[in-house]
Amino acid sequence: MIYIEGATPRQEVTLTKWLDTLIELLDLKKYGEVRLHVRVNFDMPKKAGALMHPFKLPDGTISVELNAKHPDKALPGLSHEMVHVAQVLRGDQVVPPRGPSYWKGQPYNLGAVTQKASRDEKFYMGLPWEKEAHEKMYNLATAVATRTGEWRL
Repeated sequence: MIYIEGATPRQEVTLTKWLDTLIELLDLKKYGEVRLHVRVNFDMPKKAGALMHPFKLPDGTISVELNAKHPDKALPGLSHEMVHVAQVLRGDQVVPPRGPSYWKGQPYNLGAVTQKASRDEKFYMGLPWEKEAHEKMYNLATAVATRTGEWRL
């Protein structure tokens, strides 16, 4: 189930095509039903293309926000965040509502990591979950754009 919020009708069609293609390319259906809430956000910081809330809501939904101020960054940003969705669905990244988060079974403090990563790009790029997302995002975005004929939101 995909719920899209804040998009124009044309953007909703584009996002649906992109998400269906990313779900297929990342083979996410093997983990069961993929429940996504995608919000097109006009209030995000300029730098960010997208943002994922790395936890599942009680009904299993994962939330992703796209930066509406930068339509050219939307597909690479969404591709990046969908790699994080895959990490959550396969159990590599676990972020409970309280307590420590886990990456491949190793605990970490999400708040401290996020705070340091926001100030230190080298630290951010060295985080294993970010390395994977950055390594895959442009190839995924190119494959999605090629299949759907849509690059810009």
